[in-house]
Amino acid sequence: MHFYVQITHLTFRKRLIGGWRQPANRKRPRSADGDIARMNGLFHEIAKGKYWDCTVCSDRSKPKGRKRTNYYCQTCPSNPPLCVENCFNKYHQVSKFHS
Repeated sequence: MHFYVQITHLTFRKRLIGGWRQPANRKRPRSADGDIARMNGLFHEIAKGKYWDCTVCSDRSKPKGRKRTNYYCQTCPSNPPLCVENCFNKYHQVSKFHS
């Protein structure tokens, strides 16, 4: 005898992947090579994509400190998400851009 239980698609996916959870900190890791590439003085191209926390000005540890942008540097190896107004230039010109 066969018994079928209906479950939602979300429940199915959760059962399929088990106890996996997405990390809370979604910032992309930086490497020494990335620092060299970002400060090379060459032209860096801005592109548009998914929304991420800005690498320079977003700080989730402060109230209302999260700043999101859908622009990123297409030239840098890690494709860091950056606000176009101030953060793009700051990221490529200052070695320690966090305040």
